[in-house]
Amino acid sequence: MSAWQVFEVQILPTSPLQLGDESTVGSFQSTGDRIPGAVLRGAVAEHLMAHCSQPEYVTDHHRCPDRADCPFWQVFGGEREPLFGFAYPGRRGPAYPFPLTARTCKLYAGYEANDGRVHHGVYDLLLDRFFYELVTDPRFPAREALLPELGRDWPRLQRVPEERCPLCGGPLARPVGTYAVGADGVPGDAGTLPVRRVVHVGINRARGVAEDGLLFVQEIIEPAREGFAFYARVAVPQTEVDLLRPYLDGARYVVGRGRSRGLGAVEVAIRREGASSPDLQTRLADFQRAARAVRRFYAEQDPRIGLDTAGTLFSLTLRSPAIFERYGRPLLVPTPAMLGLPPEVRLVRAWARPETVGGWNAAAGLPRRTRLAARAGGVYLFWVPPSVDRSALMDCLNRLEVEGIGRERARGYGQVTVCAPFHVHNRLGATERSQR
Repeated sequence: MSAWQVFEVQILPTSPLQLGDESTVGSFQSTGDRIPGAVLRGAVAEHLMAHCSQPEYVTDHHRCPDRADCPFWQVFGGEREPLFGFAYPGRRGPAYPFPLTARTCKLYAGYEANDGRVHHGVYDLLLDRFFYELVTDPRFPAREALLPELGRDWPRLQRVPEERCPLCGGPLARPVGTYAVGADGVPGDAGTLPVRRVVHVGINRARGVAEDGLLFVQEIIEPAREGFAFYARVAVPQTEVDLLRPYLDGARYVVGRGRSRGLGAVEVAIRREGASSPDLQTRLADFQRAARAVRRFYAEQDPRIGLDTAGTLFSLTLRSPAIFERYGRPLLVPTPAMLGLPPEVRLVRAWARPETVGGWNAAAGLPRRTRLAARAGGVYLFWVPPSVDRSALMDCLNRLEVEGIGRERARGYGQVTVCAPFHVHNRLGATERSQR
Protein backbone atom coordinates (compact mmCIF):
# COMPACT_ATOMS: atom_id res chain seq x y z
CA MET A 1 0.00 0.00 0.00
CA SER A 2 1.25 3.51 -0.82
CA ALA A 3 2.56 5.60 2.06
CA TRP A 4 0.59 8.61 0.79
CA GLN A 5 -3.05 9.40 0.10
CA VAL A 6 -3.54 12.10 -2.54
CA PHE A 7 -6.57 14.38 -2.41
CA GLU A 8 -7.79 16.83 -5.02
CA VAL A 9 -9.12 19.72 -2.95
CA GLN A 10 -11.53 22.43 -4.09
CA ILE A 11 -11.29 25.85 -2.43
CA LEU A 12 -14.48 27.84 -3.05
CA PRO A 13 -14.44 31.57 -2.16
CA THR A 14 -17.56 32.68 -0.30
CA SER A 15 -16.42 36.30 0.03
CA PRO A 16 -14.09 38.48 -2.05
CA LEU A 17 -10.43 37.45 -1.92
CA GLN A 18 -7.28 39.52 -1.94
CA LEU A 19 -4.23 37.30 -2.35
CA GLY A 20 -0.53 38.05 -2.42
CA ASP A 21 2.66 37.63 -0.45
CA GLU A 22 4.46 40.83 -1.41
CA SER A 23 4.08 44.31 0.06
CA THR A 24 2.60 46.88 -2.29
CA VAL A 25 4.23 50.25 -2.78
CA GLY A 26 2.09 53.09 -4.06
CA SER A 27 -1.66 53.58 -4.39
CA PHE A 28 -2.42 50.38 -6.36
CA GLN A 29 -2.64 47.02 -4.61
CA SER A 30 -2.92 44.02 -6.94
CA THR A 31 -4.09 40.55 -6.03
CA GLY A 32 -2.36 37.26 -6.69
CA ASP A 33 -3.86 34.65 -8.99
CA ARG A 34 -3.03 31.58 -6.90
CA ILE A 35 -3.24 30.37 -3.32
CA PRO A 36 0.20 29.17 -2.15
CA GLY A 37 0.34 25.84 -0.38
CA ALA A 38 1.62 27.55 2.77
CA VAL A 39 -1.66 29.50 3.04
CA LEU A 40 -3.86 26.40 3.24
CA ARG A 41 -1.27 24.70 5.44
CA GLY A 42 -1.31 27.63 7.86
CA ALA A 43 -5.12 27.73 7.96
CA VAL A 44 -5.29 24.02 8.82
CA ALA A 45 -2.56 24.39 11.45
CA GLU A 46 -4.39 27.31 13.05
CA HIS A 47 -7.59 25.25 13.41
CA LEU A 48 -5.66 22.28 14.79
CA MET A 49 -4.00 24.46 17.44
CA ALA A 50 -7.43 25.69 18.52
CA HIS A 51 -7.84 22.29 20.23
CA CYS A 52 -4.63 22.70 22.22
CA SER A 53 -5.03 21.66 25.86
CA GLN A 54 -1.75 23.32 26.89
CA PRO A 55 -1.90 26.86 25.45
CA GLU A 56 1.28 27.88 27.26
CA TYR A 57 3.21 25.54 24.93
CA VAL A 58 1.71 26.83 21.66
CA THR A 59 5.06 28.35 20.68
CA ASP A 60 7.15 25.48 22.04
CA HIS A 61 5.61 22.18 20.92
CA HIS A 62 8.71 20.10 21.64
CA ARG A 63 8.42 20.72 25.40
CA CYS A 64 4.65 20.14 25.61
CA PRO A 65 3.86 17.22 27.96
CA ASP A 66 0.68 16.31 26.02
CA ARG A 67 2.08 16.44 22.51
CA ALA A 68 1.45 12.72 21.94
CA ASP A 69 -2.33 13.43 22.14
CA CYS A 70 -2.17 16.80 20.38
CA PRO A 71 -3.84 16.83 16.92
CA PHE A 72 -1.43 19.51 15.71
CA TRP A 73 1.63 17.49 16.72
CA GLN A 74 0.23 14.29 15.24
CA VAL A 75 -0.15 16.00 11.84
CA PHE A 76 2.87 18.30 11.72
CA GLY A 77 5.27 16.80 14.24
CA GLY A 78 6.00 13.48 12.55
CA GLU A 79 8.75 12.52 10.13
CA ARG A 80 6.40 13.09 7.19
CA GLU A 81 4.27 16.20 7.02
CA PRO A 82 1.29 16.66 4.68
CA LEU A 83 2.24 18.28 1.37
CA PHE A 84 -0.12 21.16 0.55
CA GLY A 85 0.09 22.09 -3.13
CA PHE A 86 -0.50 25.47 -4.76
CA ALA A 87 -4.14 26.12 -5.72
CA TYR A 88 -4.96 27.60 -9.14
CA PRO A 89 -8.33 28.95 -10.34
CA GLY A 90 -10.40 27.10 -12.91
CA ARG A 91 -13.95 26.73 -14.15
CA ARG A 92 -13.81 23.23 -15.60
CA GLY A 93 -11.89 21.72 -12.72
CA PRO A 94 -8.19 21.51 -11.83
CA ALA A 95 -6.02 24.13 -13.49
CA TYR A 96 -2.26 24.35 -13.93
CA PRO A 97 0.16 27.11 -15.00
CA PHE A 98 1.15 27.02 -18.66
CA PRO A 99 4.52 25.33 -19.27
CA LEU A 100 7.36 27.52 -20.50
CA THR A 101 7.27 25.49 -23.72
CA ALA A 102 3.69 26.63 -24.46
CA ARG A 103 2.92 29.11 -27.22
CA THR A 104 -0.23 30.79 -28.49
CA CYS A 105 -1.13 33.06 -31.38
CA LYS A 106 -0.12 36.61 -30.56
CA LEU A 107 -3.11 38.01 -32.44
CA TYR A 108 -5.82 35.57 -31.31
CA ALA A 109 -4.53 34.13 -28.07
CA GLY A 110 -5.93 31.34 -25.97
CA TYR A 111 -8.11 28.26 -26.23
CA GLU A 112 -11.54 28.27 -27.80
CA ALA A 113 -14.02 29.72 -25.29
CA ASN A 114 -17.65 30.78 -25.33
CA ASP A 115 -16.84 34.46 -25.05
CA GLY A 116 -17.63 35.63 -28.59
CA ARG A 117 -13.96 36.08 -29.49
CA VAL A 118 -11.70 34.30 -31.94
CA HIS A 119 -8.99 32.07 -30.45
CA HIS A 120 -6.38 30.10 -32.36
CA GLY A 121 -5.49 27.68 -29.60
CA VAL A 122 -2.42 26.94 -27.48
CA TYR A 123 0.51 24.81 -28.68
CA ASP A 124 3.54 23.14 -27.15
CA LEU A 125 7.11 23.13 -28.50
CA LEU A 126 8.76 20.64 -26.15
CA LEU A 127 9.23 17.59 -28.39
CA ASP A 128 9.49 19.45 -31.70
CA ARG A 129 12.19 21.79 -30.45
CA PHE A 130 14.10 19.05 -28.64
CA PHE A 131 14.32 16.76 -31.66
CA TYR A 132 15.22 19.58 -34.03
CA GLU A 133 18.11 20.61 -31.79
CA LEU A 134 19.09 16.96 -31.36
CA VAL A 135 19.33 16.16 -35.07
CA THR A 136 20.92 19.46 -36.17
CA ASP A 137 23.37 20.30 -33.36
CA PRO A 138 26.39 17.94 -33.15
CA ARG A 139 27.20 19.25 -29.66
CA PHE A 140 23.73 18.65 -28.22
CA PRO A 141 23.86 16.76 -24.88
CA ALA A 142 23.49 12.97 -25.17
CA ARG A 143 23.46 13.10 -28.97
CA GLU A 144 26.03 10.33 -29.30
CA ALA A 145 23.82 8.07 -27.17
CA LEU A 146 20.52 9.02 -28.79
CA LEU A 147 21.74 9.33 -32.41
CA PRO A 148 25.00 7.38 -32.77
CA GLU A 149 24.45 7.12 -36.53
CA LEU A 150 24.88 10.87 -37.07
CA GLY A 151 28.05 11.19 -35.02
CA ARG A 152 29.36 14.74 -35.38
CA ASP A 153 27.59 15.51 -38.65
CA TRP A 154 25.63 18.71 -39.04
CA PRO A 155 22.69 17.82 -41.30
CA ARG A 156 20.46 20.47 -42.84
CA LEU A 157 16.87 19.37 -42.32
CA GLN A 158 13.48 20.97 -42.78
CA ARG A 159 12.07 22.37 -39.57
CA VAL A 160 8.48 22.72 -38.48
CA PRO A 161 7.86 26.53 -38.52
CA GLU A 162 7.20 26.68 -34.78
CA GLU A 163 7.43 30.45 -34.60
CA ARG A 164 4.20 30.93 -36.56
CA CYS A 165 0.56 30.24 -35.76
CA PRO A 166 -0.58 27.22 -37.83
CA LEU A 167 -4.00 28.84 -38.45
CA CYS A 168 -3.16 32.38 -39.50
CA GLY A 169 0.63 32.45 -39.83
CA GLY A 170 0.94 35.14 -37.18
CA PRO A 171 3.69 35.29 -34.56
CA LEU A 172 3.55 33.17 -31.41
CA ALA A 173 3.97 34.30 -27.81
CA ARG A 174 3.97 32.69 -24.41
CA PRO A 175 0.45 32.39 -22.95
CA VAL A 176 -0.35 33.92 -19.59
CA GLY A 177 -2.32 32.29 -16.81
CA THR A 178 -3.51 28.73 -16.44
CA TYR A 179 -5.13 25.96 -18.45
CA ALA A 180 -7.72 23.46 -17.29
CA VAL A 181 -7.74 19.68 -17.64
CA GLY A 182 -11.15 18.11 -18.24
CA ALA A 183 -12.38 14.71 -17.12
CA ASP A 184 -11.08 13.25 -20.39
CA GLY A 185 -7.57 14.53 -19.62
CA VAL A 186 -7.58 16.97 -22.57
CA PRO A 187 -6.25 20.50 -21.83
CA GLY A 188 -8.58 23.40 -22.45
CA ASP A 189 -9.64 26.88 -21.42
CA ALA A 190 -9.59 27.58 -17.68
CA GLY A 191 -11.52 30.82 -17.97
CA THR A 192 -10.59 34.31 -16.85
CA LEU A 193 -10.17 35.02 -13.18
CA PRO A 194 -13.07 37.29 -12.07
CA VAL A 195 -11.16 40.30 -10.72
CA ARG A 196 -12.56 43.77 -10.05
CA ARG A 197 -10.98 46.93 -8.74
CA VAL A 198 -12.28 48.84 -5.74
CA VAL A 199 -11.38 52.47 -5.10
CA HIS A 200 -10.98 53.66 -1.49
CA VAL A 201 -10.26 57.03 -0.02
CA GLY A 202 -7.99 57.77 2.91
CA ILE A 203 -9.54 59.40 6.00
CA ASN A 204 -7.96 62.31 7.77
CA ARG A 205 -7.58 61.11 11.36
CA ALA A 206 -7.75 64.58 12.84
CA ARG A 207 -10.91 65.74 11.05
CA GLY A 208 -12.54 62.38 10.23
CA VAL A 209 -13.18 63.34 6.60
CA ALA A 210 -11.76 62.28 3.24
CA GLU A 211 -8.20 63.40 2.73
CA ASP A 212 -7.28 65.03 -0.58
CA GLY A 213 -4.84 63.00 -2.70
CA LEU A 214 -5.22 59.76 -0.73
CA LEU A 215 -7.20 57.65 -3.18
CA PHE A 216 -5.98 54.07 -3.51
CA VAL A 217 -7.13 51.09 -5.55
CA GLN A 218 -7.34 47.45 -4.53
CA GLU A 219 -7.94 44.39 -6.70
CA ILE A 220 -10.20 41.67 -5.34
CA ILE A 221 -11.36 38.30 -6.68
CA GLU A 222 -15.12 37.92 -6.91
CA PRO A 223 -16.58 34.99 -4.93
CA ALA A 224 -18.15 31.95 -6.64
CA ARG A 225 -18.66 33.76 -9.93
CA GLU A 226 -19.28 31.69 -13.05
CA GLY A 227 -18.47 28.48 -11.20
CA PHE A 228 -14.90 29.52 -10.41
CA ALA A 229 -12.97 27.77 -7.67
CA PHE A 230 -9.35 27.08 -6.75
CA TYR A 231 -8.01 23.54 -6.99
CA ALA A 232 -5.01 22.04 -5.20
CA ARG A 233 -3.49 18.63 -4.57
CA VAL A 234 -2.75 17.60 -1.00
CA ALA A 235 -0.70 14.48 -0.21
CA VAL A 236 -1.30 13.10 3.27
CA PRO A 237 0.59 10.25 4.99
CA GLN A 238 -1.70 7.23 5.36
CA THR A 239 -1.35 7.34 9.15
CA GLU A 240 -2.84 10.86 9.28
CA VAL A 241 -5.67 10.58 6.74
CA ASP A 242 -8.50 10.08 9.26
CA LEU A 243 -7.20 12.88 11.48
CA LEU A 244 -6.78 15.44 8.67
CA ARG A 245 -9.84 14.59 6.55
CA PRO A 246 -12.31 16.76 8.57
CA TYR A 247 -10.04 19.75 8.00
CA LEU A 248 -10.01 19.24 4.23
CA ASP A 249 -13.63 18.27 3.59
CA GLY A 250 -16.34 20.76 4.55
CA ALA A 251 -14.06 23.08 6.55
CA ARG A 252 -14.23 26.86 6.42
CA TYR A 253 -11.20 29.13 6.61
CA VAL A 254 -10.19 32.76 6.14
CA VAL A 255 -7.18 33.39 3.90
CA GLY A 256 -5.40 36.31 2.28
CA ARG A 257 -5.54 39.99 3.12
CA GLY A 258 -8.32 42.19 4.43
CA ARG A 259 -9.73 39.70 6.91
CA SER A 260 -10.93 42.46 9.25
CA ARG A 261 -12.94 43.87 6.32
CA GLY A 262 -14.73 40.59 5.64
CA LEU A 263 -12.45 39.35 2.86
CA GLY A 264 -10.96 35.90 2.45
CA ALA A 265 -13.71 33.46 3.52
CA VAL A 266 -13.43 30.10 1.72
CA GLU A 267 -14.92 26.62 1.92
CA VAL A 268 -12.67 23.60 1.39
CA ALA A 269 -13.94 20.27 0.09
CA ILE A 270 -12.36 17.06 -1.17
CA ARG A 271 -13.27 16.72 -4.85
CA ARG A 272 -11.51 13.44 -5.59
CA GLU A 273 -9.24 10.92 -3.92
CA GLY A 274 -6.42 9.02 -5.56
CA ALA A 275 -3.89 9.55 -8.31
CA SER A 276 -4.39 11.87 -11.25
CA SER A 277 -6.01 10.75 -14.47
CA PRO A 278 -4.73 9.47 -16.85
CA ASP A 279 -2.39 7.27 -14.83
CA LEU A 280 1.39 7.51 -15.07
CA GLN A 281 1.79 4.40 -17.22
CA THR A 282 -0.62 5.80 -19.83
CA ARG A 283 1.00 9.23 -19.84
CA LEU A 284 4.48 7.77 -20.24
CA ALA A 285 3.33 5.57 -23.15
CA ASP A 286 1.59 8.52 -24.86
CA PHE A 287 4.74 10.61 -24.45
CA GLN A 288 6.85 7.91 -26.16
CA ARG A 289 4.38 7.71 -29.07
CA ALA A 290 4.47 11.48 -29.54
CA ALA A 291 8.30 11.44 -29.44
CA ARG A 292 8.32 8.65 -32.03
CA ALA A 293 6.05 10.70 -34.32
CA VAL A 294 8.38 13.71 -34.16
CA ARG A 295 11.43 11.56 -34.80
CA ARG A 296 9.73 9.93 -37.79
CA PHE A 297 9.35 13.40 -39.36
CA TYR A 298 13.15 13.79 -39.43
CA ALA A 299 13.82 10.13 -40.23
CA GLU A 300 11.94 10.62 -43.49
CA GLN A 301 14.46 13.31 -44.44
CA ASP A 302 17.63 11.49 -43.36
CA PRO A 303 17.73 7.65 -43.34
CA ARG A 304 20.47 7.68 -40.72
CA ILE A 305 17.91 8.84 -38.14
CA GLY A 306 16.07 5.76 -36.95
CA LEU A 307 12.36 5.63 -36.21
CA ASP A 308 12.75 4.66 -32.53
CA THR A 309 14.69 6.28 -29.70
CA ALA A 310 16.69 3.84 -27.62
CA GLY A 311 15.56 4.03 -24.01
CA THR A 312 12.82 6.25 -22.58
CA LEU A 313 12.17 9.98 -22.59
CA PHE A 314 10.16 11.64 -19.83
CA SER A 315 9.46 15.19 -18.75
CA LEU A 316 8.94 16.87 -15.40
CA THR A 317 6.70 19.95 -15.57
CA LEU A 318 6.54 22.23 -12.54
CA ARG A 319 3.04 22.90 -11.20
CA SER A 320 4.48 25.26 -8.58
CA PRO A 321 7.77 27.10 -8.07
CA ALA A 322 10.66 24.83 -7.07
CA ILE A 323 13.57 25.67 -4.77
CA PHE A 324 16.86 23.93 -5.59
CA GLU A 325 20.10 24.37 -3.70
CA ARG A 326 23.46 22.68 -4.04
CA TYR A 327 26.30 23.38 -1.62
CA GLY A 328 24.34 26.39 -0.37
CA ARG A 329 23.94 27.95 -3.81
CA PRO A 330 20.55 28.28 -5.57
CA LEU A 331 19.94 26.43 -8.83
CA LEU A 332 17.31 26.64 -11.54
CA VAL A 333 18.03 23.22 -13.05
CA PRO A 334 18.38 20.18 -10.76
CA THR A 335 20.68 17.25 -11.45
CA PRO A 336 19.27 13.71 -11.73
CA ALA A 337 21.13 12.80 -8.53
CA MET A 338 19.33 15.58 -6.64
CA LEU A 339 16.01 14.02 -7.67
CA GLY A 340 17.00 10.54 -6.56
CA LEU A 341 16.93 9.15 -10.11
CA PRO A 342 19.10 6.21 -11.22
CA PRO A 343 22.69 7.32 -11.99
CA GLU A 344 22.34 6.39 -15.69
CA VAL A 345 19.54 8.93 -16.25
CA ARG A 346 20.61 12.09 -18.11
CA LEU A 347 19.06 15.55 -18.26
CA VAL A 348 18.97 16.45 -21.96
CA ARG A 349 17.00 19.72 -22.05
CA ALA A 350 15.59 22.27 -19.60
CA TRP A 351 13.30 25.29 -19.83
CA ALA A 352 13.51 27.31 -16.58
CA ARG A 353 13.08 30.91 -15.46
CA PRO A 354 13.95 32.50 -12.08
CA GLU A 355 11.44 33.78 -9.56
CA THR A 356 11.81 35.22 -6.06
CA VAL A 357 9.56 33.57 -3.46
CA GLY A 358 8.90 34.47 0.14
CA GLY A 359 5.80 34.67 2.30
CA TRP A 360 4.65 35.26 5.83
CA ASN A 361 5.36 33.03 8.82
CA ALA A 362 2.15 33.33 10.84
CA ALA A 363 3.52 31.29 13.76
CA ALA A 364 6.52 33.58 14.19
CA GLY A 365 4.76 36.76 13.08
CA LEU A 366 7.64 37.51 10.74
CA PRO A 367 8.21 37.52 6.98
CA ARG A 368 10.01 34.53 5.52
CA ARG A 369 13.35 35.18 3.89
CA THR A 370 13.16 35.44 0.14
CA ARG A 371 14.74 32.71 -1.96
CA LEU A 372 15.49 32.13 -5.63
CA ALA A 373 13.21 29.52 -7.21
CA ALA A 374 12.47 28.06 -10.61
CA ARG A 375 9.20 29.51 -11.86
CA ALA A 376 6.08 27.35 -12.11
CA GLY A 377 5.79 25.98 -15.64
CA GLY A 378 9.46 25.00 -15.91
CA VAL A 379 10.07 21.84 -17.92
CA TYR A 380 12.91 19.32 -17.55
CA LEU A 381 13.40 16.58 -20.14
CA PHE A 382 15.29 13.40 -19.21
CA TRP A 383 16.56 10.38 -21.13
CA VAL A 384 16.70 6.92 -19.57
CA PRO A 385 19.00 4.30 -21.19
CA PRO A 386 17.50 0.86 -21.94
CA SER A 387 19.70 -0.69 -19.23
CA VAL A 388 17.72 0.98 -16.41
CA ASP A 389 15.19 -1.31 -14.73
CA ARG A 390 11.66 -0.32 -15.75
CA SER A 391 10.04 -1.00 -12.38
CA ALA A 392 12.73 1.01 -10.55
CA LEU A 393 12.12 3.92 -12.94
CA MET A 394 8.35 3.84 -12.38
CA ASP A 395 8.85 3.81 -8.62
CA CYS A 396 11.05 6.91 -8.90
CA LEU A 397 8.59 8.75 -11.12
CA ASN A 398 5.64 7.93 -8.86
CA ARG A 399 7.60 9.20 -5.87
CA LEU A 400 8.52 12.46 -7.63
CA GLU A 401 4.93 13.14 -8.66
CA VAL A 402 3.55 12.56 -5.16
CA GLU A 403 6.32 14.03 -3.00
CA GLY A 404 7.64 16.71 -5.37
CA ILE A 405 11.20 17.91 -5.87
CA GLY A 406 13.51 20.42 -4.21
CA ARG A 407 13.09 22.12 -0.84
CA GLU A 408 10.07 23.41 1.12
CA ARG A 409 7.79 20.74 -0.35
CA ALA A 410 5.47 20.80 2.68
CA ARG A 411 4.59 24.40 1.70
CA GLY A 412 3.72 23.37 -1.85
CA TYR A 413 6.98 24.06 -3.64
CA GLY A 414 8.35 21.62 -6.19
CA GLN A 415 5.14 19.90 -7.30
CA VAL A 416 5.58 18.25 -10.70
CA THR A 417 3.63 16.35 -13.33
CA VAL A 418 5.44 13.52 -15.10
CA CYS A 419 4.82 13.53 -18.87
CA ALA A 420 2.04 16.11 -18.64
CA PRO A 421 -0.69 15.46 -21.27
CA PHE A 422 -0.31 19.10 -22.34
CA HIS A 423 2.93 18.23 -24.17
CA VAL A 424 1.17 15.50 -26.17
CA HIS A 425 -2.29 16.93 -26.92
CA ASN A 426 -1.01 20.42 -27.80
CA ARG A 427 2.07 19.46 -29.80
CA LEU A 428 2.64 22.14 -32.43
CA GLY A 429 4.25 19.82 -34.98
CA ALA A 430 1.18 17.59 -35.23
CA THR A 431 -1.08 20.63 -35.55
CA GLU A 432 1.12 22.22 -38.19
CA ARG A 433 1.20 19.13 -40.38
CA SER A 434 -2.55 18.59 -40.01
CA GLN A 435 -3.17 22.07 -41.45
CA ARG A 436 -1.23 21.35 -44.63
